[in-house]
Formats: sequence, C-alpha cells, structure tokens
Amino acid sequence: MQALVDVTVDIPSAALTTIAGPSGSGKTTLLHCLSTIATPDSGTVVIDDTEIGGLDDDARTTLRRSRMAFVFQRGNLSPTLTVAENASVGLVLRGASRDETRTAVAAALERVGIADRASAYPDELSGGQLQRAALARAVACAPDVLWADEPTGALDRSARDAVVLLGQRPLT
Repeated sequence: MQALVDVTVDIPSAALTTIAGPSGSGKTTLLHCLSTIATPDSGTVVIDDTEIGGLDDDARTTLRRSRMAFVFQRGNLSPTLTVAENASVGLVLRGASRDETRTAVAAALERVGIADRASAYPDELSGGQLQRAALARAVACAPDVLWADEPTGALDRSARDAVVLLGQRPLT
C-alpha cells in the first residue's frame, strides 16, 4: 500500500503552510519525506534546487541539521535530559558555542512559555509542557524551515494561539 500517490507540493519561502487531512491520509509521511527524515520510494523532493534523492545519508543529515528543525507529534524528548538540555541538542549538533547555546535555549524556553521548567525532566511535565519543550528545541536552532507534525494537539487554546504566532514571525 502506498502512503502518498500523485502528491505535488510547492512551499514558498517564508510561508506558514498547513497540511490537513483525515487520520491515516499520509500527512506524517509527507512531512518526513519533505524534511528528509524519510526518502520516498519514487518521485522527487527538491529543496532550493537540490534534489534530495540524489544525496547520501550524510548529506541529507547535514542539510537537515544545518537548515531544518522538526517537531514530532509525540515530542521525542530524551527522558534522561532536562528540558534545557533537550532544547540544546540541535545547537550542540550544529557546533554552537556554550554561550550561544545557553542564550538561544533560554530565549526559546521563554518564547514558548516554559522557562520556569528548564531544569525539569520530561516525565515531570504535562502533555502541553512536553509539546512546548519540543517546540523550544526546534525554535532554539533558528532553522530556515521548521517542520511540525500536529504541534498543537496537546495544547490548550492560548498555547495553540502562541504556537501559531511562532509560525508567523521570524524564529531568530
């Protein structure tokens, strides 16, 4: 069974784009293909004139690490790291200095409203706080592209509104 058939997507630069559809329709699979987490069995994904299928795993990882961030549907936080440490992972992988990382993480946690939970571990957080921590991890990197798979599912209305605002203003 194919998850995606005859899909064409063109996402303009600096656009807030929403992909909607019923459960099981392939939204997550599409996001994984667009973000280079997965490689489609057929067809092409092109980002800034680069065909992703032509890149090896290391090149796709480098592209993803340097330009993108992904907020997974279930957060995917490491249970052995604090909220602040989880939020720093992308920056550490990018080679950011300790000072840059500390500053960016503090700003990201403040921006998503959980600065007071920086030293907490994921199992000490509510569902909404977990999702905010995952958002902070993505925002801290100031990515060119932020991919998010149902980023507002575990959030109350005011938190959902704040997440939508994240997509409407620069991440830096």
